[in-house]
Amino acid sequence: AVARGLDSSVLVEYGSVECGNMAASDEAGRLRIRQDHVLLETVEREDDGYDILVTVLYNRAFPLIRYRIGDVTSQPIHVPEQGFAWLADVGGRENDFLWTATGRRVHPQAVKHVVEHLPVSRFTARQDPAGVLELLLEATAPLSSADHHHVVHRLEKMLDGFPVRIETVAQLPANPAGKHRWVVSEVDAAPGAGAG
Repeated sequence: AVARGLDSSVLVEYGSVECGNMAASDEAGRLRIRQDHVLLETVEREDDGYDILVTVLYNRAFPLIRYRIGDVTSQPIHVPEQGFAWLADVGGRENDFLWTATGRRVHPQAVKHVVEHLPVSRFTARQDPAGVLELLLEATAPLSSADHHHVVHRLEKMLDGFPVRIETVAQLPANPAGKHRWVVSEVDAAPGAGAG
């Protein structure tokens, strides 16, 4: 759609903050792996997809070896006779999005816009399987009752009525991979999908 709208070819890149640019699309639309920068591996999952493991080849100060980045793909890596190997696709992490009570997905950036005016250095929004959102704030100053009410109201409206709880903490807990994630949802599927 973007290519049609702009009447131009579109380049797709796959990368991350900690690993840099890992792949880019070629003229056929395949995600060619930057094998001069990273070694990617695919490991089969129980759901028939594949986890992507990353080894960064140029970072001596903080080496990442077989790092399970959390991204998935639908097929194993394709290794041609010549040229860089390629990924069929990158599905990303489905649980980076929140679900509303009516079955819509909410981009993590939307939550950031709600809390960016608050006296916080970082936040994590975690949605439990029932849809309840817990917002952990690493506060730099006490949160006023007006700010607390405003954030709860905006997020509950954004989530079409799912409840929101806010807690301020001295330091946010890291996930098992040692990473900080803005948004994590444990909702398996769209709660309201097919309703109505």
